[in-house]
Amino acid sequence: MKRKTSVILAALALALSLGHADAGTKFVGSGAVTITTQATGAGSASGYLGHIWNSTAQTQYIGCDYTAGPAPSVMCHARSETEQFAFCTTGSAFLAEALAAVGPDVRLSFTWNASGVCDSITVQHSSTFAPKL
Repeated sequence: MKRKTSVILAALALALSLGHADAGTKFVGSGAVTITTQATGAGSASGYLGHIWNSTAQTQYIGCDYTAGPAPSVMCHARSETEQFAFCTTGSAFLAEALAAVGPDVRLSFTWNASGVCDSITVQHSSTFAPKL
């Protein structure tokens, strides 16, 4: 009887350990909008859309607007929890292409030069980022 109980407990422990599923690494940062500016006026902004949407902070946002046409126009904008504002504009069709990859759960970042012209737009997808709930 003792041996049978031990075998059953061992089988149960094995089944429980095999049945465990882990969804993988999770991003553990705040995900909040971060804005940095240099003395020249150039700077960068970034944020995680799912984290921002799910946060209790109601002042922050980040995004980019794209207007298609013969003269494409992009404007990226952000506001942090500390009420820093950032924006840049560009007519670059090349940078506008990055916006096609924007989804609800991405990390969006953009940089601008001293004239306020967008230098880069980066869209990152990762299973580590929190989804909008």
